[in-house]
Amino acid sequence: MRRGFDPMGPGGDGWWLAGTTIGTVLFLAAIAAIVWLIVRAVSGPRTDDPFRRAAARYAAGKIERVEFERIQRDLRTVGQVTPTEATVSGSPVESPNDT
Repeated sequence: MRRGFDPMGPGGDGWWLAGTTIGTVLFLAAIAAIVWLIVRAVSGPRTDDPFRRAAARYAAGKIERVEFERIQRDLRTVGQVTPTEATVSGSPVESPNDT
């Protein structure tokens, strides 16, 4: 072998390819993280109110009134929801305890 001859070509022993690949992956991961943070900040806080979810299911016709009232009563019993007047399909929702 001659002195100065590089069998891997002018790029050295090929580590430049690994470095370029790792650098590209890290750059794309940073861009993805920034996009994720922006989307999360713009979308606002998630409200995970079980009463509102039940009211939405009732309004969509996915559950019957009896089931909705049972859910409402159960949530009030365990203290997860402060009883407030909510509207479902444009009319106030009454629980059996309110009448």
